[in-house]
Order: sequence, then C-alpha cells, then structure tokens
Amino acid sequence: MSSCDPVVAAGFTVACFNRTVAKVDEFLQGRAKGKNIIGAKSVKEFVASLKKPRKVMIMVRAGQPVDETIHGLLPFLEKVSSIPSSSASFVTPLPSFLPLLPL
Repeated sequence: MSSCDPVVAAGFTVACFNRTVAKVDEFLQGRAKGKNIIGAKSVKEFVASLKKPRKVMIMVRAGQPVDETIHGLLPFLEKVSSIPSSSASFVTPLPSFLPLLPL
C-alpha cells in the first residue's frame, strides 16, 4: 500500500513526481497500475498536472530536502497553492522557505 492509496480510494486523482524518473515509471507500472494516479517527469509537468487551487504533499526526508523541494516548486505555484506541513521526524521552527512563499 502506498501513502496515496487512501486519497485515490476517496475518488481523487493523484499526481506523483520523483527526481529519479525511473522510480516514477516503476511505480506507475507496479503498485499504481490501474489506479487513478498519473506520473510526471519534471517539476513543471507535475505542477501543471494539478488542478487549481493546487495542493502539494511533499514526501521527502525532513530538513534540507524539504526546503530544496519547496524551492523547486515555488516558481510554478500560484498564491492560492497549498503545501501542508507534516513531518514526524524533524521540524524546523522557521523553515528557510517561509519568506519566499507568495502571499
């Protein structure tokens, strides 16, 4: 079971992206096959595949990888986009990307 299964089961389409495109292809041909999941080969393609207002769930290691991922997404997101924060392993008090979010 992948973490997007409950979202798909609720009737939503899920878009996925990984910097290693082969992992996206493997996921789509494996566990995601036949499910309402689409894959993207770039950040720009990933963001473009999301309906507005865009909601992005980031599943990377806590800390610097989160900041790097958000910095990569920001050029393609609008003010009404949402990036919920949740990390069980580590939370920085004031993430470095905070001042860069469009308000």
